[in-house]
Amino acid sequence: MGDARIQLQPLPNLHAAREVHVGWDQALQTYYAHVSNGVDATGRENFALRIGTTFEEISDPLVVVEAVCAYADVPAELDHLLDVGRRLPNATMTDLREDSRVYKNEQRYNDKMNELYRPGGFATQLSHEQVNPILAEHGWVMSEVSLINGGHSETYTRGGHELTIPWGWPDSRHGEEQLLSPVIADGKKYGVSTPEALAKTLAHVRYTPVPDPRDLQRKHEAVDENDLMERDIALREEPPDDDLSFGTGMGY
Repeated sequence: MGDARIQLQPLPNLHAAREVHVGWDQALQTYYAHVSNGVDATGRENFALRIGTTFEEISDPLVVVEAVCAYADVPAELDHLLDVGRRLPNATMTDLREDSRVYKNEQRYNDKMNELYRPGGFATQLSHEQVNPILAEHGWVMSEVSLINGGHSETYTRGGHELTIPWGWPDSRHGEEQLLSPVIADGKKYGVSTPEALAKTLAHVRYTPVPDPRDLQRKHEAVDENDLMERDIALREEPPDDDLSFGTGMGY
C-alpha cells in the first residue's frame, strides 16, 4: 500500500499561503493533517496544525476530519476518501481545491451528468419533429402511451415487432420533450442519440426475425434422445472409481 494525500480548500483566513493537507502515511502507519501558513522569516514552515507525525498515532480518519474542520472546507465523505486511500496499493494525490483543474473538470462532468440524467434514461437532443418521420418511414404504428417517472413512453408495433420510446417532460433547460436513451425493441435496449442511430436501430430490428414464444418453449422442453443415450453409454463404460487407495490414506 502507498501514501494517500488529499489537499483541501482552505476557509477564508489571513494567510494567503495557507495549505491544508490530510492523508495516510504508510511508513508511520497513521492518518495525518497538516495546516501550513507558509514559511516564516527564517525559512521554516509555519504550521497552524500538525498531527499524525509519530508511528501509529491516528488510526481513525474521523480524528483528522474533526481536526481540520476549523481550517478547511471539508466534504461530507472525507473520512471515506481517507479510508479508501489507505487501502489502495499505490500512492495517490487528490486535489479538492476549487481552483484545481481536476476539481473543476469533475464538477463540470457531474453537472453535465445531472443535466442529462432522467429517471427513464439519458436525455438526448432528439425531438418528436425528428423522430416521427423516421418511425413513419420504417412503418411503425403507435399502439400505446403510458406515464413514466418524469415523462411518458410510447409503444409502437410493426409486423410483430414492438418498440418502446421513453420521453422526458420539458424542463427549465429544455422547452420540449426529449427522447430518452435507451429505446427498447423486442425486449432489447438500444442506445440512440442521433437520427442516424435511431434509423440504423430500426433497420436492424426490421430484418431481425420476430421470436415466437412457442418456439422458445418447445426448444426448452425438447429432449435430445441421442444425447441422453450417449451420456448413458459413457456412464456405463466409465463407472465411478472405487479405489480407496487414491487420496484417502487407506491404501496399503
